[in-house]
Amino acid sequence: MQRFCRWCVSSTLCAIATMLTADMVVAASSVPLPRPRPSVATPPNRGTAVAPSSDAGCMERLASIAVIQPSPPIKGPGACEADNVVRLVSISTSDVGSIKVSPPALLRCGMAEGLALWLRLASEVAKRDFGDAIIGITTATSFDCRGQNGSSNAKLSQHGLANAVDVQSLMFRSGRLLGLTDAAAPMLLRASLHDLACRSFTTVLGPGSDGYHEDHIHLDLAERRGGYRICQWDVRELQSP
Repeated sequence: MQRFCRWCVSSTLCAIATMLTADMVVAASSVPLPRPRPSVATPPNRGTAVAPSSDAGCMERLASIAVIQPSPPIKGPGACEADNVVRLVSISTSDVGSIKVSPPALLRCGMAEGLALWLRLASEVAKRDFGDAIIGITTATSFDCRGQNGSSNAKLSQHGLANAVDVQSLMFRSGRLLGLTDAAAPMLLRASLHDLACRSFTTVLGPGSDGYHEDHIHLDLAERRGGYRICQWDVRELQSP
């Protein structure tokens, strides 16, 4: 009897083990395998960004207030395109002669005109309110065929449409070099430049915007539904230790 019971127990355990093994095989076969990774990376200039077309009179107006070098239209790669492209060398002013652009900015005419008008107005305000005038501007990036913030997976940047420029500093007639994001620089002057920029451009990004613009100011003339504008530039004051 004991031998028979041992055989029953053993048989029962074998049966249970067989059933569990079968269930595990079925369960494993029903688990979907992970999707294979795409073999081709997303193009860096993919997106739906659109820049406004420069009007027919832009070149003539710009040439009357700036030194420009007409450049061939930009046709790629990908969606990076722009017509009426110029290299902006300097901007004429009524008081100091000209504002030098270093290095010259490669932009569509409409954006180059917007930058020139902003600098002319900023120089007048600086002279009136602070007794100084702008004679130079240091740019970081103008045309650059890439995604936003340099990401290959982001939509096309306005830089890829020659419709944006990054500005780092301004030179004044007194010899002062003003870093636009320098918290130690005169705050009232930077605040005036901030206000003029936010009225002149549809996008202004600086410190406090997204972490990518802590050392320069991004300016562009992107067109958005309903005329929506973005002005995100914290004019920070140096904190006492």
